[in-house]
Amino acid sequence: MANEVRVARLESLIKDVINNALANEINDKIAKLARVTAVRLSNDLSVAKIFLDAHKRESMLKVLENVNKVSGLLRSKLAAEWTSYKVPELRFVIDETIDYANHIDELFKKIKQQEN
Repeated sequence: MANEVRVARLESLIKDVINNALANEINDKIAKLARVTAVRLSNDLSVAKIFLDAHKRESMLKVLENVNKVSGLLRSKLAAEWTSYKVPELRFVIDETIDYANHIDELFKKIKQQEN
């Protein structure tokens, strides 16, 4: 239980630090479009999988590319706040939750149309 609480706290810290850095401390206009939606730490806390979203879904690949370019700076910002021994490796991925939810909505609409 204590470990789960600690991991959740660290994931929240990563999310807050990265979002703040993207919004306020990064000069890359495209990377600034990104927002962290979720963070998942590996069991040994060595890797943080960071899920990103952007307002314009069609530009996500470019946003992801630019965020990866500034990942070293983001990791150093995180290091300043990190309380554990080793700062995790940051791996950025596109959050596909919204796309999946839209797909499910479309399926429900089709089912409803077939019922009528």
